[in-house]
This record gives sequence, C-alpha cells and structure tokens, in this order.
Amino acid sequence: MQFQMNVKIYFRLIVLLGVKIAHAQSASTLMGGRSGGMGNSSSVIADEWSIFNNIGGLGKISQPNSCFAYEAHPALVGANRMAASISTPTKVGVWGLGIFRFGDDVYSEHVVSMGFGNQIGNTSLGLKANYIQYRADVAN
Repeated sequence: MQFQMNVKIYFRLIVLLGVKIAHAQSASTLMGGRSGGMGNSSSVIADEWSIFNNIGGLGKISQPNSCFAYEAHPALVGANRMAASISTPTKVGVWGLGIFRFGDDVYSEHVVSMGFGNQIGNTSLGLKANYIQYRADVAN
C-alpha cells in the first residue's frame, strides 16, 4: 500500500516537472544582421529590430525608422523567414509595430507584434503584445 502511494506521488511530481520544462516549438523571431552576427545574442542591442529581439532596447531609438528582411534557404524553402517593422519615438517613449512570417503553403507561422519601450536613466523597459497565427495543411 505504501509503495503504491509513493509511486503515485512520484508520477505526479514527474508530470508536473515535465509540464514546467516543456516548451512549444516555434520559429525564432530574432531578426537583424547585428543580432545574427553575434549568434542571435540580442539582449544588449538597441536598434530597429528591437521589436523582435529586445523590446526594452526600443526605448533607445531616437528617430523614426522602418526595416525589412527576408531570409532565404534555397535547399529548404519551407524555412524561409521574412519580417518588417516600424518604430517611432514620441514624448513618452517609443512605439513599435512588427510583422513576421515563417514557412510556406503547407505550414506557416505569422506574428504581429506591437510594443512600447522607454529609457529611464540607464535602464530600458519595454512591453510587447503578440498575435500569433499557426497554419498547417493536412495532405489528403
């Protein structure tokens, strides 16, 4: 009886830990040449791609800007990525909007991001909301 009780407790513990460390798989939305050149370690970069890479870095932008990127993989067309973003500073901070697409006609992911960043002293803070759409066609 005691053995059965211990097995149930261990099973529940394993399930809870498994749920805690399991992550969904999605395409990386990290974009930009500077970020890619640093192995996508973009937490210290504040540039026009901050809407995708580091939302807090958006607060350091001083001029309105827009950017567009397309990453092509000729050997695997379904892994192509494209993104566009626009950001503009205001009196209270910087607003940004970004659109990201990954995939092809069989499977694709679309992300629309809207964010706000502000710099207070040497600290940059940001807030971002994403709308994510997944699409997968099932072959007959």
